[in-house]
Amino acid sequence: MFRRLKQNVMVKLDMAKQTEFPDNVTRSITFCEQSKSDVTAIVKAVESMISNFKAVGMTPADSIANICSGLAVKTNNEKFNKVMKNVEKTLAEIAKTERSTVKQIETKFFECWSKKWLEQILIVYLDDINQLKKRRLDKDGLAQSANKYPDDETKQQKSKEADLHYEEQLMKVQQNIQEFPAHYKKTTEAIRELMHILADHFDRCENITADRLKYAKNG
Repeated sequence: MFRRLKQNVMVKLDMAKQTEFPDNVTRSITFCEQSKSDVTAIVKAVESMISNFKAVGMTPADSIANICSGLAVKTNNEKFNKVMKNVEKTLAEIAKTERSTVKQIETKFFECWSKKWLEQILIVYLDDINQLKKRRLDKDGLAQSANKYPDDETKQQKSKEADLHYEEQLMKVQQNIQEFPAHYKKTTEAIRELMHILADHFDRCENITADRLKYAKNG
């Protein structure tokens, strides 16, 4: 631990050289680190968008429907009552549609994509990257020690072992990179599915509104 800390400080102070990762590994590190914040931001935005659809108790649509129901029984105006009752039924159906949409998004977007990526896949990639950075510190630090004491066989052996561990971890990260195209495809499919769910949701709401309110207009 102390050796790694010392090596890290020396690198930052330009007192020691650092082994450079291959370009594809450097890009993958940037991608993984940014992916965590980017996907989390997408999840929060979608959660915010559907928050009114999944309120505890009554949703805003439920509340308005409930108010309209109360207004309908407070007057003897037949036309007014008919309009209020149709608005109530419209919003009640919309609220039901909203809850159905939430379930679809939670299942087909959060569970199948974002949650799986963040909690099962990306977390492993980031851990592998973190281990690679540690192995690089070991490799560089022990190499310096071996160069300083060329006749010390113990230091030479430790440096060789550190090189081997670094190469093994580097290979592991490069293997992870081979799986990125599958993630790109899954992300595209997930975003497309979200768009389809939302398009279907608003189409259904429009149809409900058009069907119900034509009766109110004719009242």
